[in-house]
Amino acid sequence: MQETTSMSSDKEIIQELGQEIIELKSIIVKLLAEIEDLKHPKNSKNSSVAPSNDQNRVLKNQSLRVSSGKKVGGQNGHKGTTLKMVENPDIIIIHEPDFCNSCGNTLHDAPSEFIGRRQIIDIPPIKP
Repeated sequence: MQETTSMSSDKEIIQELGQEIIELKSIIVKLLAEIEDLKHPKNSKNSSVAPSNDQNRVLKNQSLRVSSGKKVGGQNGHKGTTLKMVENPDIIIIHEPDFCNSCGNTLHDAPSEFIGRRQIIDIPPIKP
């Protein structure tokens, strides 16, 4: 009779241990899922973190364009366009020095040399 009771208590212990193993396995699955969530830190899509703080974002200075092998700027044979000088400007300002910066003598009678010219275009004020 004692063997029967010890067998039944062994079966009960085995059932209890089996039940405990099932509970522990479910806890392990939950903990592994939580660990997986914690491995992925917050980013701009799952929190209020700024997009500039994302870990795996593409940096702005890393262009995705592929180099064509050509030099930068206008290519050979390309006819460029530029703003032409106006034949009759509204105002002509001649810039000539009045005196010498080193000795202070007047330069009104001294011959001058033309170096260059340029044109400035003022945009008229916009009126509503």
